[in-house]
Amino acid sequence: MVMSAMREKTKLIFFLVLLAFVGLVFFDWGMQGGGGRRNKGPTGNEVGRVNGVGISNDIYLRTRQGLVDQFEQSRGSAPETADFDAIDDETWMTVVRQTLLDQEIKKYGISTNDPEIVEILRNSPPEFVRSAPVFQNESGQFDPGRYQQALSDPNFDWLPVEQYLKETLPASKLENFVALNARVTKSEVQARFNDENEKARVRFVVAPSPLPGELTPPDDEKIRAYYDAHRDDFKIGERASLDMVRFPKSATPEDSAQVREDLADVRRMIVDEKKDFADLAKTWSEDPSSERGGDLGFFAKGDMVPEFEKVAFSLSPGQVSEPFASPFGYHIVRLEEKKTEAGVEKIRASHILMKVEPSSSTERAQEKAAEDFLAQVQAGKSFADAAKDAGVTVERTPLFDRNAFIPGIGVPRAATRFAFSAKVGETRPEVLEDERGFVAIRLAEKTPAGTRPLEEVRADVERLAADAERKEVARARLAGAIENAGGTLLGVAKAVGGVVDTVAAFSKTTFVPNIGRRNEFVAAAFSLPPGKLSGVIETDRGAYVLEVVERIPADPAAMAAQEPQIRQALLTEKRRNFVTSWLEQILATSQIEDLRGGQSM
Repeated sequence: MVMSAMREKTKLIFFLVLLAFVGLVFFDWGMQGGGGRRNKGPTGNEVGRVNGVGISNDIYLRTRQGLVDQFEQSRGSAPETADFDAIDDETWMTVVRQTLLDQEIKKYGISTNDPEIVEILRNSPPEFVRSAPVFQNESGQFDPGRYQQALSDPNFDWLPVEQYLKETLPASKLENFVALNARVTKSEVQARFNDENEKARVRFVVAPSPLPGELTPPDDEKIRAYYDAHRDDFKIGERASLDMVRFPKSATPEDSAQVREDLADVRRMIVDEKKDFADLAKTWSEDPSSERGGDLGFFAKGDMVPEFEKVAFSLSPGQVSEPFASPFGYHIVRLEEKKTEAGVEKIRASHILMKVEPSSSTERAQEKAAEDFLAQVQAGKSFADAAKDAGVTVERTPLFDRNAFIPGIGVPRAATRFAFSAKVGETRPEVLEDERGFVAIRLAEKTPAGTRPLEEVRADVERLAADAERKEVARARLAGAIENAGGTLLGVAKAVGGVVDTVAAFSKTTFVPNIGRRNEFVAAAFSLPPGKLSGVIETDRGAYVLEVVERIPADPAAMAAQEPQIRQALLTEKRRNFVTSWLEQILATSQIEDLRGGQSM
């Protein structure tokens, strides 16, 4: 009992430390940190400047590590290579926002003190504290009695929470000051209540696809006309193209031989030392079946890859195979039992799989080869000649813009920043790394912003022009049907060869299946009088004619129960919008330099 209580208190202390840390990621840059992926972060003493105030590389890396830790806590796994670009972007915006907040906090002389922190701890603890399991009752609700008892218990360490409040309160006060004028009126609450509770039932006819022969492929004149009318749709920003060479993370014959030897050692433990196959499978196998001790269940010929079946079906019950290769790696198999079912021979087998992957020494060798390549380029050798000497091929990417996927590289911000800050012919002095290998890049070409020529986008224009004509034909057919339908929805349906459809009653905020949310269709359902046909209503999903069958008013008796929640939700939205608009204005009027890639805002 005593040990159980101690464990509960230890869990609570850890929980408070953990969540305080999550909060402090954004407010305390003096924490422990560093590390991360193998790709190196920004170098130098400063990664940027905000209104002349420098952001140190140390701050950047510690904030980044906090976000990496947050990612792992929320996802339950470490970030993959593609995730780090988003983490880097969020790190940059976090340190910029915090620097701006710090400057505004100093500008307004905002501070906090111990009595304030004590008052908050006693009467309005942070939500992450209130949600701690040890402070909840049997119904999962916050228990003030348990909490107050813990406040006076010397076994609880409240320092992390106090530190969290000390660091976050000034920013909270600033946000409260900015959102001071946020107000929610009675009419706004009533309008939101009506939007969520008033409902409509409708019948409708959707415009059918054009009939065969109604459409002809757009000719050159139509294609040119569409392009000229939509030139803004084909505007592009500055674009760049890269030359790149890749040093792949490919397993070598030595890596393969090592895996086979390791698996042979496992087999010896099973055969010679009589170790349990299932236990070793749980420890060594890299297949999902490892959780079941490698058991694959019964299977027939044709269920597995040929290399695996050939060995498995050749064994006798209890026999363990020698290591053998398949497209998945190296296996050893033990035949458990055989049976014939409906004339089909089946076997049950267990296996241990070890995948062949490049070893750390192989990866280091490739990284060194990439760095040696760059050293030759920096020493004056041309990119092409250095690639030839290294035995690698130079590949050139198509032109891409700042937000595009870069073929062969993906979307690493480091590559994009380099491409749009370097001069043509310049080679990036550091190697890029992804799951496939190490990449050296050189800026090959850069083109200014403008409108893409028709020749370049002709296929897209032709498709869009055909789609526009298809929509126009469908809309025209529906409009003609309305004129000849005798004022009935059934008449419209017959005129276009369609049917009258219905949907369940919906509110202004409901997602309507196959229709969408908050679009022209939904607006018409709440503006037309019941029984009156609409005109042609177009959304991004199609064209419709609808008739309101019934409008179901909101129940006034429900307003009193919902009002507090609606008012709080509206107030939260308004406050958030106030703060967001304020911060966007501060960002727009601040001088922000991103020294990670020579960019500025």
